[in-house]
Amino acid sequence: MAAENGWPSKPIHLIVPFPAGGQLDVVARLVAERIAPALGQPIVIEAKPGADGNIATELVAKAAPDGYTWLAASAILAPQRHPQLPGVPTIVEEGYRDLTVATWFGLLMPAGTPSDIVQRVNREIMKAMKSPDVLAKYRSVGVDPVPAHGPDAFGTLLRSEIDRWGKVIRDAHVAVQ
Repeated sequence: MAAENGWPSKPIHLIVPFPAGGQLDVVARLVAERIAPALGQPIVIEAKPGADGNIATELVAKAAPDGYTWLAASAILAPQRHPQLPGVPTIVEEGYRDLTVATWFGLLMPAGTPSDIVQRVNREIMKAMKSPDVLAKYRSVGVDPVPAHGPDAFGTLLRSEIDRWGKVIRDAHVAVQ
């Protein structure tokens, strides 16, 4: 197993698909700060903005599946009221029942990354997400975290989002440019 073979033995690169200083950058830095000591290696945050996240996604997808390159990802619009903005109605309350999107953040690794590496990173992220100081910092930047559900559930979420938005694009007859 990779963990038994000394993973990680060098710094890990966490690629963020949006500019430094934004909400996703803050989320990535908080998680990296918390799990780097447990992994015994620094996690280097690299902002690779552009093409609505596709530049960073492609970079991670083409990286070696060795556990040293990850990608944080995001989407927008909430189906329930935000705790910090209780007076602002949801999109559903405004009459757009089919236009609900939950904000989510997740971590992607290249296909083929050894399962033991994925599971170890997941365990460390789950621990970090339960930390009161991490939760407080997230809330201070407008992120209301929900419990993480692991790699399989995140994969299911990604597939459902791809299917959902693919249908929206097809139904709207959006042309690729």
